[in-house]
Amino acid sequence: MYHIDLHDNITGKLKEIILKRFGLDFNIVEPIHYDVSLLDGVFSFAARDLLYLFFDIEHEFDICIPEEDIEEDRFSSFHSIVEVIERQLACEDGNRAVNQ
Repeated sequence: MYHIDLHDNITGKLKEIILKRFGLDFNIVEPIHYDVSLLDGVFSFAARDLLYLFFDIEHEFDICIPEEDIEEDRFSSFHSIVEVIERQLACEDGNRAVNQ
């Protein structure tokens, strides 16, 4: 149950970030497009838009996205970005538990 709630919270927050930054309302985006590159299709973001999104996500979720996620094309679609955030939050939670 925790994983589903976390996934839904991340998805909702990411949609809010994209709406606030780019004015894109996900009520008009078909879920089939969630796996399409944000540089193509209904999103058609510019490369610099992904950079803005990158920093917005790091700030909002208080995470550091590894360079490898960018290099290995894991920061390219809505769903892949949700997975990156989930992975980083899990790492952060693990690090906090170890340091306490």
